[in-house]
Amino acid sequence: MIAALLLATLGTGPSAEPAHPFSISRLEFEARDDGLWMGWWIQSRTIMEEPEVAFEGEDLWNMAPQEAAEAWPRIGPYLEAGFTLRVDGEAWQPRFADYTLEEQGATLYVEAFLPRPTRPQSLEVRLDHFFDGANPEHTVSMVVSGLTKEPERWFLMWGKREARFPIPPDPNAPPPPPPFQTYFAKGRDHVLGGVDHVAFLAALLFGVAGLRSLLAAVTAFTLSHSITLALGAFDIVRFPQAWVEPGIAFSISGALWWHLYRGPAQAHAWRLAFLFGFLHGSSFATQLQGLQEDQVTIKLLGFNLGVELGQILFVVPVVLAARAAARLLGPERIAAGRQSAGLLLGGLALVLFGRALDSYSHRTEDLPGLGFLPEAFAALPGTLLLAIVLAIWARRRMDPQERPLAPQVGGSLALAALYLTGTWLGS
Repeated sequence: MIAALLLATLGTGPSAEPAHPFSISRLEFEARDDGLWMGWWIQSRTIMEEPEVAFEGEDLWNMAPQEAAEAWPRIGPYLEAGFTLRVDGEAWQPRFADYTLEEQGATLYVEAFLPRPTRPQSLEVRLDHFFDGANPEHTVSMVVSGLTKEPERWFLMWGKREARFPIPPDPNAPPPPPPFQTYFAKGRDHVLGGVDHVAFLAALLFGVAGLRSLLAAVTAFTLSHSITLALGAFDIVRFPQAWVEPGIAFSISGALWWHLYRGPAQAHAWRLAFLFGFLHGSSFATQLQGLQEDQVTIKLLGFNLGVELGQILFVVPVVLAARAAARLLGPERIAAGRQSAGLLLGGLALVLFGRALDSYSHRTEDLPGLGFLPEAFAALPGTLLLAIVLAIWARRRMDPQERPLAPQVGGSLALAALYLTGTWLGS
């Protein structure tokens, strides 16, 4: 049941693409005695996904210098046109003469300056970038300093694209949530809204034999992903997302098939939970990129606790449902249900890996001889590659009930192929 629900969340129509990666940019304004300065740090992937930019690079996470130079004649005008700004009531159209690539091409930075004879007193901002094209969930973390004693902070998003500074007092409006609360919600929603993270938690449960085993697995996963999340948030160590995202997709299959092979009593789920937790933490850390440097610790704490709550909200109902089913059904039906759920989750894992490999490494249309494939089958090369690797590994292995694993891998591949075919027919 769990795996079927997860598979259904992928959709069957032409929009059945991987969920947009988390997208946040940092926009700063500073009122100075001689004018208004503006700086904007933008996640490169968000720019590359914008249809109006028509980016043609291969790596969809890090923008190479040559690729940026070739795309800048389209990027610059797009970034300029999306602003509607008024400074002390007068319209200002910013111009970005140049750009800078930061964080090994993961971030693009632009700045502009409006000369004025006196310090600006007010600022009105409207942004229409990315929301309707590249990423509807794009968030702009905005800081305006120099207009008031303390910097003012605001978030712009799809349904809230405008802001005025100084922020006008509204006695009836609730104050903006503190950073801890904001990032707590982001951590929770990232886990529950990410099919790959939820699928990995489901794969871990196949290796859990009881409460002690469950606590060990959850603790190990929390420890390891907290380490790489903190390292990434403080920009100490950052792993290339082109490797991390396919690695996360692979972790689902790795955990699932090892646990099916060993069985809950011998799987020791905490080991793989700890190992693959480092990858998941690196993915979580992308949500803390592009933020102002202050209050990183409180945001990190809030986000991490939100991630833990998201895990609990998924794991606890599943465990309770499994315990209830174990009391109502006999051992044979439980074993059959476990095998069916494993097949479904295995099919989902193959599709997710294929999509991640296509999205984050090399696109299918760039691979020799595969340009003829419809878009719905973009995941097929990666899906087949992982299935072959799993089949070789499972060739002579049996599960604890003495059932060969290789046919089960074949069943998951068949389900993945049926899903991709259904997606193609539906589109």
